[in-house]
Amino acid sequence: MTAPRLGYQLGRSLIAALGADCEFAASLARLAISRPDSVLSAAAVAQHGAGVGFRVAEDFVQRGWLTRCEAGWRVPPSRTLPDGLATFLEGAAAMHASRTDESRAIAAVTLPPAPSAIASILPTIAVTHAALIPTAEAFARVASAAAERLTIMTPFLNDDGLLWALETFVRTKAKQRCLVVRTGRAARNALERKWAELTAAGVEVLVYFLRAADGGEYETFHAKVVLADRSLAYVGSANLLGYARHSVELGLLADGRAAQVVATVVRAIERAAVPFSPAEGREFDAARRR
Repeated sequence: MTAPRLGYQLGRSLIAALGADCEFAASLARLAISRPDSVLSAAAVAQHGAGVGFRVAEDFVQRGWLTRCEAGWRVPPSRTLPDGLATFLEGAAAMHASRTDESRAIAAVTLPPAPSAIASILPTIAVTHAALIPTAEAFARVASAAAERLTIMTPFLNDDGLLWALETFVRTKAKQRCLVVRTGRAARNALERKWAELTAAGVEVLVYFLRAADGGEYETFHAKVVLADRSLAYVGSANLLGYARHSVELGLLADGRAAQVVATVVRAIERAAVPFSPAEGREFDAARRR
């Protein structure tokens, strides 16, 4: 069977649908071409992250290039992928990497523990559920992308959440590490218990809980953000609270211009916030009671 032709319309469709995932799509295309009439396991497809791998595989299914099977995805025995597909996708990936002024957003979700009603419903609505990535994967992508500065901003914090943040700061290659919180008893206690480790890891802890200019109400925040430099940002509802909850958390992982705008807001918050120390944490709580 003759392989389909990679024409202009198909090329535009691939770029629009895959965007930053073109690099992995090129790898998957080469793998599928080299293994006709075989099964690509979920583990093989997820080698660059389950969210990316499954998203690309499902796109290939919709185009008739792969079929789903119990073990993963089956490559048809005859050539179904267009000639030159992998080379085209590699070029598209390079083009996307060079266009920093554009933005791409990916939805990140935390689902309630199984058995979950929404987790059973999502796959029945549309294949777009495969485009969702777990919130933990979104956080990990941001931490890996940070080269100069990694900022984690969360109004609510407990011991397990702070442990995750600390482990993330230790693993990141970013030279500057900043945790922005608003003080509360759980957050203050968690920070005090891990203060020596935070200091050793070079983490700057800032408090954005300030008396308003009119002297009455307090100025603070409710946003949840994980930001890598000015290039990649998670913005959503997920707090750093490490316990099992039966609630859905939803956010967006954004790059390009959108991430730059988020970074502008975060940098302003960092400038307005004040440094935290264990003693200052108690002072903030006392001020709130007055």
